[in-house]
Amino acid sequence: MIAISAQAFPPASGGIEDLMLGLAQHAAGRGREVIVLADAKPGAASFDAGTSEMFATFRFGGPRPLRRFFKARKLWSLADVTTVFCDSWKSLEA
Repeated sequence: MIAISAQAFPPASGGIEDLMLGLAQHAAGRGREVIVLADAKPGAASFDAGTSEMFATFRFGGPRPLRRFFKARKLWSLADVTTVFCDSWKSLEA
């Protein structure tokens, strides 16, 4: 399983957001199981519903320290992760 931990992930738009989405889509399209751990954003529920066939997305909201803690806890709970991609060192800091 590939885990992607990102602060920058759609539905927000930008270069890093597009890169992380492309990574998830490409890996899932090649038959890899992908899970995305991303910060909550307005409009995320409808966006995630459109990608749920390809990969699972878990969103984390609240103040930054709590988001990082819960995201790290979720990542550690995934025993079968072989690869982790992050959009910055902050996404893996905790």
